[in-house]
Amino acid sequence: MEFESAIVIACLSNVSRSFQNYVDYHKCIAAKGEEFAPCKQFLRAYHSLCPNEWISRFDEQRENGAFPASLEP
Repeated sequence: MEFESAIVIACLSNVSRSFQNYVDYHKCIAAKGEEFAPCKQFLRAYHSLCPNEWISRFDEQRENGAFPASLEP
């Protein structure tokens, strides 16, 4: 595998994990509440994986009803 291909794959994987942890966190708190300790693992994960710009964009999309995934539990 070429080095550039490996970088692209790693970036796409990070995007996917970041997005999925964001979704899982919001589904978890919708079902169990913000104080439910297991939800916090998703919060920590997406904060460590996602650049702040992504989080801001995800939050804005969610608040405007334009988030591209269901956040219902």
